[in-house]
Amino acid sequence: LGTTLLHASTNFDGVYRAGVTQYNLFGSSAFASVNAVWTDQTYRLGLILPDGTIVESTASAEPSTELVLGVPVHGNHSIHVSWARNAVKQTSTLFGTSHQVANSGTAAWIYDSTDDALFPTRGNFARAGVYLYESMTTGDRPPSIPPQVATGIHQQTAFVEARRYWSFPAQQSVHAGGTAARTRTPAPEGV
Repeated sequence: LGTTLLHASTNFDGVYRAGVTQYNLFGSSAFASVNAVWTDQTYRLGLILPDGTIVESTASAEPSTELVLGVPVHGNHSIHVSWARNAVKQTSTLFGTSHQVANSGTAAWIYDSTDDALFPTRGNFARAGVYLYESMTTGDRPPSIPPQVATGIHQQTAFVEARRYWSFPAQQSVHAGGTAARTRTPAPEGV
C-alpha cells in the first residue's frame, strides 16, 4: 500500500498541526495527506466609547481540516489539489456573536526537476494554478442592534511561479525566481 508518515508540528504563534500522509498510493508516486490544525490563540480587544461604554471583543479559531492529494502525470510533472476548512468565532459585548466559516482550495500543475525536495541545490521548479476562497459570516446580535445579514466573500486567484537553482562548490547553491498572481474578488454577497 505504500509508506505512511505520521507528523506533528507547531510554531511560535501557537498553531499546531498533526496529520497522516500516505505515499505510493495505488502503486504509483501519488500521495494523500489529511491534517488537523488548531490554535490556542484567542484575541481580545477592549475599547472605551466616547459615552464611556466599554466594548470587549474576543476572537478564537476553531479546529480546521486540510486535505491534500498529489498525482504524478509524467516525468517531473504532477498535479496537486488541496482543500481546507477554517472557522472563527467572534464575540463582542456590543455586536453579539458572529461565526465565519471559510473554505479554500488549490489546483496546481507542478514541474520539479530539483535534486532535493527540502534543500535543492540545482534544477528547476515551476507551479501554475488557481486558488479559490469562499467564506460566510453569520451572527446573533443583541436586540438593540439590527440583525446581521449573512455575508459571503468569493475570491479567485490565478498564479504562476518559477525558481531556478544553481549549484556551487562546497554544498552551496543560489536561486532566483519569481511569482505572478491575479486575484478577482467580487463585491461581498449580502451587503
